[in-house]
Order: sequence, then structure tokens, then C-alpha cells
Amino acid sequence: MPLADLPLIDLYIGEDFSEFRDKPGDDAPRLVVPEEYAEEVREIRAKCYQLYKEHKQKEFAFPHGSDLYRVTAIPDVTYEPILILSRAAETVPALSSLGLPAHIQSIIVDKDARGLILIGGDQGAGKTTTMAAMLIERITTLGGFGLALQDPVENNLRGLHGHGRIIQQPVEGVTGYADAALTAVRARMKTISFGEVRRDPEGLNASTCVDLAASGCLILATIHASTLQGMIERLIELATPNMGDKTADAVATALTAIVWQRLDTSGKHVRPVITALSLAEQQEATAIRSLIRDQKLHQLNSFAQQQATRKLWSGR
Repeated sequence: MPLADLPLIDLYIGEDFSEFRDKPGDDAPRLVVPEEYAEEVREIRAKCYQLYKEHKQKEFAFPHGSDLYRVTAIPDVTYEPILILSRAAETVPALSSLGLPAHIQSIIVDKDARGLILIGGDQGAGKTTTMAAMLIERITTLGGFGLALQDPVENNLRGLHGHGRIIQQPVEGVTGYADAALTAVRARMKTISFGEVRRDPEGLNASTCVDLAASGCLILATIHASTLQGMIERLIELATPNMGDKTADAVATALTAIVWQRLDTSGKHVRPVITALSLAEQQEATAIRSLIRDQKLHQLNSFAQQQATRKLWSGR
């Protein structure tokens, strides 16, 4: 029986154990991989160890059979890494199935949309899935080209989508995003998904994301944060080493929409619960940007609630 038949989300492989989780979220139980998969697990472990030692990367993509895994190698006290393999979904769900508010979905398919759409949440909240669904929806609807930058590659987006095409590029390391994104702009790519806004000593990763969004591109990017307010705080913090005291103003100018999500695992089906904030309407956007520039970020939630209530009553 191949490992592909095991309903796993994450696979954990150490020197003396192989375990998995079959549900997303931190509260998913730890399960032991059945013995009938032991030989295949040993094969995966050997190949991943070899890649880890050859390339010195703590995260990398690993294709196995029909599945694609994102591998994270964590050094153990034995100096042999523990491998965490996250299986990529075979297909990206339709954007309409994710519960994203209609006024945010309309930005995704607006041919004139520019700026930064920031998707945040805790680890395992489905941010990458939401970003991929946004990119596919835009390219399918509007055609043209989109570029997906990922480190490592987490899902297969490359190829034709409707009348458009997505090009998928793996980037190496945190600062690799900056080089790849600037090359994409020189190639006249205007829709770019930015796998993750992360920390680097010079702030190049985050500042590149902000700069491109302010220069006429539509950038989709994920960021780790526990609240909607925390998303903006973290983006400003990560970009400041390169942008200095102009960071808050640059972030305020670049943002087009903010989407924070968590996964609700309490019911029969796992579903994202989303809080969203649009900066599409000029008068409201001016007020929101002013709050970001003044770093009065605790007031952003009230704008998100007002938008959600207004759209609910208007049916839009």
C-alpha cells in the first residue's frame, strides 16, 4: 500500500520514529505511521537526508510519486535532522469556496487592481492556499501571466489557467525573493505572488514586497501574524531595516487589501474564518492609511467590522 493512500497532512520522520497528523491545526493528534508504510518512509528519509546534506537547505520541495512535499529539516540533539514533510494539496480550491468576502474577491478580478494584498494568520491557517486561489482566480479571469515565487514550492500552480498562464519559480533563501521579484518586473510581470514575507538582516524581503506593490504591480503575499493588527506591525518591523523611518508611510501607500484568517476545525469540515479590510474606496482608504502611518493599528478592526456589516446589508 503506497504512502499516497495515507490521509496525512504532515509527516514527521526521525531516526527512530515516523508519525503524522491527518488534520490541519495545532490540536490535531499525533499518529504513528502504520508498519506497512515503513519501507517507503525509510526511502523518503534517505533521499531527504541526502538532499539536506548536499544543498544545506533547511527547507526544500521534495516530489515523491504523485505527491509534492514541502520539507523542513530541524537539527536534533543527535545532529541528525528531524524531517517534517507537509503534503501539498492535489488541487487548489476555488476562491469562491473559501469564504472570502465579495468586496475582496472583486479586487482580485479587477484588471486595474494594483498594490499589496496581504494574507496573514498563524502557522497552518491556510494562508498559502488562499493566496494560490487568489492568483489562479485572477489569471483565469483576466488572462495574461502571473508569477508565483515560493521557497520552497508548496503546490503546483504552473501552467495554463483559463486564458492565462502561471509561471512558478522556486527561490533560494529569504533574500532570494528580492532578486527574483526584480527580475520579474524587468520581464514585465505585473501579478506576482510572494510566497512569504520573512525576516532577513537587511529587510530586503519585506521592503521588496512593499516597493513592488507601490510601483504598479499587484502583489499577493503571506505573513505570519496572530491578528489583523499584528500583520501590519510585523510588515513594518520586517521592512524597517531597509526602509528606515519611511516604512510606515510606504506600507500605508502600498496596501490594497488585508486578509487575516484562522482555521475552524470544530465542525465536520475544516473551513477558514476570515477578517478582511479593503482599501478600494478612496475616502475610507485615506482614513485607513492615516491610521497605518500614525501606527494607530488597533483601530483597523473597527473598519473591518464596518465593512463586513455594510457589505452584508448591501448584499455586495
